[in-house]
Order: sequence, then C-alpha cells, then structure tokens
Amino acid sequence: MKFDALRFFTCIATFCSLIAVPDLNGQDQETIHMANPVEAEVVRLQPGWGDGKRVRMALVLRHAGSWHTYWSYPGDSGLATSISWELPEGFSTSDFEWPTPKKMEELDIVSYVYDGEVALPFYLHLPQSLPDNSVRLRGKISWLRCTDTRCEPGGTDFEIEIGPQTEAHPETGRLLASIEDARPRPLPEAVRARWTREGSVFQLTVDGMWSDGKVIDFFPNPPKEIVITKVEGPLEGVATFRVLTATAPEGISGVPGVIIAGEPPRGYIIEVDEIPGTDVGKTEGDNRVATTAPAAKDGGFDTRGTGRVTSLWQAILFGILGGLILNLMPCVLPAISLKLVGFIQQAGESKKQIFLHGLAFAVGIYVWFLLVALAFIGVRLAGGELNWAFQFQNPWMILAMGAVLVVFAMNLFGLFEIMLPSKTGAVVERVASTNGLLGSFSHGVFATILATPCTAPFLGSALGFALAQPMRVIPVIFLSIATGMALPYLLLSVRPGWVRFLPKPGNWMVRLKEFMGFPLLATVLWLVWLLGQMRGTNAATAALAFYLLLGMATWFYGAFLGYLAKPIEKRFGIIGLLFVAGLIVWGWPVLGAAFAQTPKAVREDSSKKGRARDGVIYWETFSNLRLAELLAGDNRPVFVDFTADWCWTCKVNEQLVLSRRDVIDAFEESNFVMLKADFTNFDPEIKARLEEFERGGVPMYVVWPAERGRKPVLLPEVITPELVIEVARQAGMK
Repeated sequence: MKFDALRFFTCIATFCSLIAVPDLNGQDQETIHMANPVEAEVVRLQPGWGDGKRVRMALVLRHAGSWHTYWSYPGDSGLATSISWELPEGFSTSDFEWPTPKKMEELDIVSYVYDGEVALPFYLHLPQSLPDNSVRLRGKISWLRCTDTRCEPGGTDFEIEIGPQTEAHPETGRLLASIEDARPRPLPEAVRARWTREGSVFQLTVDGMWSDGKVIDFFPNPPKEIVITKVEGPLEGVATFRVLTATAPEGISGVPGVIIAGEPPRGYIIEVDEIPGTDVGKTEGDNRVATTAPAAKDGGFDTRGTGRVTSLWQAILFGILGGLILNLMPCVLPAISLKLVGFIQQAGESKKQIFLHGLAFAVGIYVWFLLVALAFIGVRLAGGELNWAFQFQNPWMILAMGAVLVVFAMNLFGLFEIMLPSKTGAVVERVASTNGLLGSFSHGVFATILATPCTAPFLGSALGFALAQPMRVIPVIFLSIATGMALPYLLLSVRPGWVRFLPKPGNWMVRLKEFMGFPLLATVLWLVWLLGQMRGTNAATAALAFYLLLGMATWFYGAFLGYLAKPIEKRFGIIGLLFVAGLIVWGWPVLGAAFAQTPKAVREDSSKKGRARDGVIYWETFSNLRLAELLAGDNRPVFVDFTADWCWTCKVNEQLVLSRRDVIDAFEESNFVMLKADFTNFDPEIKARLEEFERGGVPMYVVWPAERGRKPVLLPEVITPELVIEVARQAGMK
C-alpha cells in the first residue's frame, strides 16, 4: 500500500491527544476549552417497563458550535462514541442504531461525524422476572470530540432510573421523530445494489433511481477485517463507486455501508451477502410491502404482493389498465356521458367526422396528461414537489373547474350559444365539424381533469413508480395512462361501424342534451362541498355566489348579445355584463378571505380518539410524530387511512368497507389504533409517506402489526371487508 504521510501524522496526532489528556471522570473534561462542548444524556423513550421485554432508549448528544463526534465507522480518523454499562443481573443492551452521519473532508482526510443534536437509539433488554421496584442503571459515556482545530477525548458518568412507574422523557415525541428522520432506510424496491471485486478493489453499482434521480455518495461501514484506504465516486456522473481496501479477506463480496441519495439526502442501507458477486440490499424491516391477500407465514404476513411495480414495462401496462378503469369512476362519468351523447349525435355522419371527433377527444386526454407530466418535471426542477390530483388541493383550481362546468351546463340548457362573426365562422367551419372539434377536445380535457381525484386499481402503483424515477420516465408513464383512458373512444372512432349499436339520433337528443347539464351541476355541487370541507362553509357559500353571478352572466350573453340581437338589446346586455362583473370584483376579496381560512382538522373525540368502539371509528389525526410514538409504544397494531375528500375511491371504501360493523368490530377486537391521514389539503408528511410506499396518490391503507418485528402491510386501493377483517385479525396477533 502506498505510504500516505499526511494520513499517518494525522493518526499519530489523534493517538497522542487520546493519551495526553488525563481522565477527569467526566467532570473537568467538559471545561478544558469551553463549557460543555458536547452534552450527553441517556433518556427513556418508553414509560415503565416498555413492552415487558425491552425498553426503547437513546443516547442524546448535543454538540456546541463546530464540535462533532463520530459515527460507528469514523473514517480516516476519529473514534466512535460508546457506553460502558453497570447493569443489574438479567439486564442487557443492544448496540446503537446509528443514524446517517455527515461526511467531513479536510485535505485528504475523510471522516463521518455528527454535529448539532443527534439521538443514538438502542434497547434495554429486561430479565424474564421483572423487579417490583425501580432499578438504577449506571454507566460511562466515552467519545472523541473534535472541532476545526483540535480533538480531545471526553466522557461523562450517568445514572438513570427504570421501573414500573417511571415516565418517558418529556421530549420523547420529538426525539422519536428525529430518529425516524435520520435512520438509514432499506433500499427502495426498484433499486438494486451490485458488487464486483477485483483483488482489493470493490466496485458498487446502483441500478434504479430515487425520486430526483440522484445518488450522491457512499459511506462505507466495514467490519474490522476490512481496512478502507479510499472511496471514489460517483464515477462519471453515474451511481458507481470504487472502494479501495488495504485488507479484505477472501470470500467477502462487498463492503457494507450507506448510500446517500435523494433530495433532501437520506441514507439507504447496503448489506453484503457472503457469496461473491450477488445482488445485495437490506430487506429485513423493509416497510414497503404490497399484498392483496395476506396469509400467515411463520408468524408473519405473506409478503408476495401483486401490486408492486418493478420494471418500466410493468409500469406502462399498469398505467394502461389504470387509465382504462378510470372511465368507470364516478368522478369522470359526467364528462364521459357528454362524449357518448356526441357519438350518438354523430351516428349518421361520415366515418371521417366520427373519427375526427373521437380523435379530438383522445387528444384532449393526451394533452392534459402531458401537461401534468411537464408540471411534475418543472416543479421538480424548481426544487418543489407535486402529487397526483394536485389541482384538487388548491381551492382556486377547484373554483375554476366549477366555473367551466357551470358554463358548460348553461350551454347544454340552451341558455346561450357562442356565435362567431361570419368570416371567423367560415374558417372554423372548414376546420371543425358541425358540433366543433374544439368541443370534443375540451370534453376530453375536462374528462381527464375530473378523473384525477380517482386512484383506480393498478393506477396507484404505476404513478408511484413514475414519481420515483428519473424525469425522462415520467412522461412515458403518464402517456400510458392517457392511452388506457382514451382507448375506448379511439376504438369507436377507428371502427365507426360499432356506433350503429348506439341509439339513432332524433328530436329526443335535444332533451337529452339539456338533461346532461344536470350531471355537470351535480359535479359542481360536489366541488362546492369539497371547498366547504377544505376551507369551511364561508368558502362554499362564496363559491356558490360566484357561480350564481357566472350563470347570470351567461344569461345576459345568451339573451341580449346573440348574433341576431338588436342594437338596443346588445347595449342592455353589455350593461348587464358590466353589472355582474362589478359584483364579482366587489366580492372577490371576500372570496379570497374565505379561501385563506385555516384548513380543517379531523374531528376527534378526546376520550376515544384512535379507537374503534361500539360500531364507530373515532379517528385520530395522523402525523409522523404520532406514528413514531405508537411504533415505540405498547405494541398495539396501527391502521392508517390515507384519504382525501376529493377522492371518490376513498369515499366508496369508507362507506362500503370501513363503516361496516363487522370490520369495525375486527379493529376493536385487535385493539387497533386508528389514524386518518387527510390529504385533502397538501401535507408534506403524508406526501413523504406515499412516496415511501411507492404510491402516487390516495387511497392508501397501511397496517403496522402488533408484533413490531413484522413488516407493515400495504393494502390495495380497492379493499373488501373480508380482506380488511383478515388483516386486522392477523395484525393483532403477537
């Protein structure tokens, strides 16, 4: 191995600092250079005896200024923090669960460190026979603390009481949340790590990408028998790293460690099999499990799910199937009905006209999906984030959609017709058919807009895959969904002979056209209800007032501004429109104030929240903090309903499945904690959880079993009572 003088003298200096400073029993060491540059505290994260077998605990280190301590593998210099215990008989502790560190580079020296506040969690394992009274645990914490100019050993003695009446640390919730945020995670399902070895050089290649397509670094965490000399990469902008070692026994195929990826950067665990050249990746504890029919397997759930997307071609197929099913969703039926009426009207027309109208409708579908894909890419490039159905989380977008539907409905009622001047009309007539290709195109666009609150079977998996891939993949998946949704109309257009099976056109079509305005107004009613759920009754009332004025404006236009209207009628119509416009301008600040109201929270019964009792579910509001507390708590199973008021599939599942007495009884018998993650208004915590389970939108249902060692179960978008009851029964087993 090449002699590195700088690294050699740095190691000598570190060693001298360790032996030159006397041990002052953790007292005066804290004031050698400044008051408490590193503070340490051992805390309880569970009250009493925990779950009776172990107690969740943590060592909390608080670093002042530029001071830092070291990871389990410190790098080229440094020393990991440790605890030496004095424990009563029968008690023992686990190793630290090391959070993802930071990389520090100075000249050619690379270290892996912690600064600020960091919690190193671990478990205190209890004896089979627990004492009746509290016991006192003693120990000594040792660390090497360094700053920009010097390093010095540090440490402190501590004593902590554990017993049946002891309380958890007052900041347990915050600490658990920080632990969850900083812990290295299992590799996403679509990402694989592959090792190759040539002598003492190991090469790691990562196939697949995270949501922003970036793999930033690799932090090695080798066993003692592997000595790392250097890590190179990522090489040439790709996720490949070369790990140069001084010693590495034969039979070892790779170097365990942590991949740093994503934005913000997160750590992902790389573990190594003993068989050279095999794919590696941690699966134990992975919380990305999809299943449609759980069955007991060795005390756990069968994790062989069918809803997981693992390749681009599978995602495209799922996108086509999901888009096809979108046509059957209730949220899209009003716009689809308009297109079917259009096909009936065109039954007597030429094949060319039928084809052009169907093609225009399909182009509208494709254009909207392409715009959504470009919006996702643009927002990601700008450093932000979007999600499926993002427009339904913005009250102004909902107001605009309702306004367009009101205008469409008024047109169907015959309240107004758009009349163009003769020259313009002649041009449009040559480009469009009698009923207007532009109308077919707009119906396609609005059918797609109304479809996005729905997450059909197959669609959620395809969207989750798309949003976790490089940006170039996103348009491919979105266009595959558009293909599935547009397929029936393209088939009817390409094979116009099939239209003969539809009713023949006649005078009854006029009445049917007028009737179709009512489904559009019903959709407007749903949008107003949604605004009320998001921003309260004032927002819903203000939106209704706006739609009333908009309807009045269409009446003034149709009654007094038609192409054949007299001059005096036109003047009256213009005055009426100006009057309506003035009312809208005058009331706009009221509308804005209503839309700015605080988003609603889930209504909770303070005494029963999170419980299923007597045929009623008393939902508790989801948060990552609350979930972390529950998963570190008393081993009760947890059910989280990721939902939104604009999601039709969610509402159907709630009414037909989650409101059934036998389902609620199953939750009650297994003593579930019931959390509702309401995504009606955008919530970054919920968005992160959806991405964690590789889902693009709601609904999503996740069950954390009572036995914490088992994997959580991800249910399909469309659930059945039998499935939920079986999951609830098995999740309650310990």
